[in-house]
Amino acid sequence: MTDTVENTHTVEEADSAENVEIAEGTDPGAILFGHAVARSPQATYDHLRRTCPVARSDFAGNGSVYISRYEDVCWALRHPEVFTSEGDGLTIGEQPLIPLQV
Repeated sequence: MTDTVENTHTVEEADSAENVEIAEGTDPGAILFGHAVARSPQATYDHLRRTCPVARSDFAGNGSVYISRYEDVCWALRHPEVFTSEGDGLTIGEQPLIPLQV
């Protein structure tokens, strides 16, 4: 199964389908959750900020948007009508409480 990715240059463009281009290469979601990135994420984050600052991803069948630049994150936080997870959040089920005395 091939994961798809769409990227744009700014958050404002992310909501407009005509401004979205299909990125070549690996889905950012697949990259971000790998062991190599967990050990040393700086180079990967820098690469994403330069090449794909806003990306739509279908990694593992879950649609997500990755925003990697500070200005874009601030814009998204000020516009919840565009960027929200309301109603689409994932649940991980009932989790047992961690005992206070271990």
